[in-house]
This record gives sequence, C-alpha cells and structure tokens, in this order.
Amino acid sequence: MRLKSALVTSILVLLASVSLVLAQSTATTRPTTAPPTVAQSLVDRNRAVALRVFEEIFNQRRPEAAAEIYSPDFRNHGIHSDASLEVDQGWARGELRAFPDLRMTVVKTVAENDLVTILWIFRGTQPGTGTAAFPLRAPTWSSVASPFSALLTAAS
Repeated sequence: MRLKSALVTSILVLLASVSLVLAQSTATTRPTTAPPTVAQSLVDRNRAVALRVFEEIFNQRRPEAAAEIYSPDFRNHGIHSDASLEVDQGWARGELRAFPDLRMTVVKTVAENDLVTILWIFRGTQPGTGTAAFPLRAPTWSSVASPFSALLTAAS
C-alpha cells in the first residue's frame, strides 16, 4: 500500500510540475519599463511572503517564523486531509529533525492575484530514524532530492 501511495504521490508531483512549467511558459510578462501597478505590487508581495516559507522556516531553520508568515486560520489542504497550522508546523519541525542538512531550493514561482504556485526541490540527508512524519527503521544516510509543488493563497 505504501508503494502504491508513493507512486500516486510521485505521479501527482510530476503532473503538478508539468502544469507549472506549462503555465510559466505561457504566462505573459510585463514590460520592464512600465511602472508596477497596484495589482502587480500585491502579486509581488504575495510571492515574497510565500518565498519566506522556504527561506526562513526551512533554509534558516526557523520554524517559529510561521507565526509571522501564516494567517492564524491557515489550512494545509492535502490530498487525503486538511491540516491546521499547528499540525502543518509539526510536520515542518519533523522534516527539519529528520533531515539536518535540509535545503529547499525554489525553482519556479507563478503568481496571480492572491494565488502563488511554487515548484521547489527538497534536498537532504537522512542520518537517523526519522520522526512520526518520516518514520524510518534505521539510519540510511541516504541523500534525497525530490521536486514538490504547492499552491498558496494569500490572506488579505
């Protein structure tokens, strides 16, 4: 069952990555000489807030920054269930413990109105037995590099 679940997750990640690349390649860009509009400034602000998740929480290893970044009524809408901010950040802390050298590299962002889509690469080495979110039977010292994507909605 885990193999089937991993296969389904891999396929979904692949489809999300392809759709993100297609969306990015068909997106129109604004001229660099035009002043930013109010709407574009809001889109840029939303993108910057979304990028803080990867840089501050994961790369700087500061999970406490979530309180500054996320809305108190944050919901992580997953494939099988939704998670509150508390549960989501428990997973984030678990990832940081399971992968002490964890690095999130943002590859692409696509932003429109209050939506920001991010494609990123999760890289890390698993030296221990993991956590509840990442249960492993024995240290593998395996390096992981996997693409992921997320669609974030900015709160007003």
